[in-house]
Amino acid sequence: MVVLGVMIIGISIGMLRIAALGVDPCTSMVLGIASVLNLNSMSAVLIPLNIVLLIGVILKRRDLIGFGTLVNMFCVGPVADILVAILMPYMSEPLTMNGRILFMIGGVLVCCFGVAIYFSAHMGVAPYDAMAYVIESTTHGKIPFKYARIITDVICVIIGASLGMMSGDLFLTVGIGTLIMMTCTGPIVQFFIDKVGDPLYRRASKVQNISSSSPKKS
Repeated sequence: MVVLGVMIIGISIGMLRIAALGVDPCTSMVLGIASVLNLNSMSAVLIPLNIVLLIGVILKRRDLIGFGTLVNMFCVGPVADILVAILMPYMSEPLTMNGRILFMIGGVLVCCFGVAIYFSAHMGVAPYDAMAYVIESTTHGKIPFKYARIITDVICVIIGASLGMMSGDLFLTVGIGTLIMMTCTGPIVQFFIDKVGDPLYRRASKVQNISSSSPKKS
């Protein structure tokens, strides 16, 4: 579930990049940094950033770290880069606005589905997702998780927008897709968790329990 969820998330980010109507807040900052440094790969920025954030998580909320954390750290960026590298050569002409909107809507829905599968596995969260919990712990609850997440998202969007304007790629980093990701993903992710993620996790756990309780053959 972790690997499948992370692969799906990577694919969704690639779709949002192709749509060029804005991406999620964290990716917005990452693409902004990459554009200023003239890098075609978001992995070159995302992986080092994840390592830095992981240090803060280790210091404050190491209970949030698991196998899923590592898979997310090192796989989301490369999967997104690979998808863009595969599809872009086939797009000899720029996408129409309708095509971009379809890619954006598909990217949002696919991302929410992947996040639901990934979260439902209960094997750690991405370093960026953990930062809101770190802020909550550091402030001893004075800044609750929901407000801490808004703070981290807003900071990332401001950085992404600023760097995007500097490099001339504003709509690649910030757009209507960013607004949708900030405001609508929570309910959609929860829907997929309830309808797909949790049932899949319960089924996998049931199969594992049956296997572990089965008598071993001599």
